[in-house]
Amino acid sequence: MTTTRTFRKLGTFLRDRCGSSAVEFALLMPVLTTALLPSYDLSMGYYAKMRVQDSAQAGALYAQLHSPPFVSTAITQAATAATGLSGVTANAQQKCGCPNWPLASPPTAGSITWLAATPPGCSASTCSDGSNAGTYAIIDTAFSYTTVVQYPSLARSFALSAESVVRIQ
Repeated sequence: MTTTRTFRKLGTFLRDRCGSSAVEFALLMPVLTTALLPSYDLSMGYYAKMRVQDSAQAGALYAQLHSPPFVSTAITQAATAATGLSGVTANAQQKCGCPNWPLASPPTAGSITWLAATPPGCSASTCSDGSNAGTYAIIDTAFSYTTVVQYPSLARSFALSAESVVRIQ
């Protein structure tokens, strides 16, 4: 008699579906976490890259609005203050150059022929098209992004950098 009752209770237990969704969720959670964590890391890295680019553009805008005189420390401070990322480094320099037509949009350091002349004497130099050379500000920013998790066969941190070039004279 006890054997029959035991089998009946076991049968009732096996037919009961209460809590099955909790068990399925517990089995699926590691798979979901494994799929979502790299997506989160990739999107945060891409967002950091955009912020580094915005930082370089903010430094270029500052250089365009406040030059002359060219003050490298003020430009780098404006570039690093434009982002909320801690650890962004910036470098600002000015050079004499002539644009290569058609000029890339936005201009890059590769789309300008740099001259041996040094600012502020750029306008005394002449470009191949007969125009006067210009003074350009080049702002480079850099940041090291560290992933949330160490992934196999990938580095733990990535160097992100951006450059912005603007004619200031």
